[in-house]
Amino acid sequence: MTDEFIIKSLSALEDLQEVQRLEALVWGMDCVPIHQTITAVKNGGLVLGGYINGQLIGFQYSFPGFKDGKGYLCSHMLAIHPAHQKKGYGRLLKLAQKEEALKKGYDLITWTYDPLESVNANLNIGKL
Repeated sequence: MTDEFIIKSLSALEDLQEVQRLEALVWGMDCVPIHQTITAVKNGGLVLGGYINGQLIGFQYSFPGFKDGKGYLCSHMLAIHPAHQKKGYGRLLKLAQKEEALKKGYDLITWTYDPLESVNANLNIGKL
């Protein structure tokens, strides 16, 4: 990693539209609606964007969950632009997610991943 990787919390409509474009590029499926991500961010969720030279190259999206009287953070999606994958940026976003979750008072993060996506399984189970 030679370029500086900057992570920031996102909540502005324009930023979330940019996240949606990256989501479509990486995952090639229907995107999480912006009204959902805005609502999640305003109610305890997180959207963190990772930037290199001012360009969004990755993001993570998580929303609050609640079970058995306890709140936690549900880590739902991570995406890294194909040109920047396998360089450690996903792990950096997940570590930043942990720090932000702790600041919000969460002591548990759950996550989902596609078991057919071995890179995601390795990150979530092997590295985190």
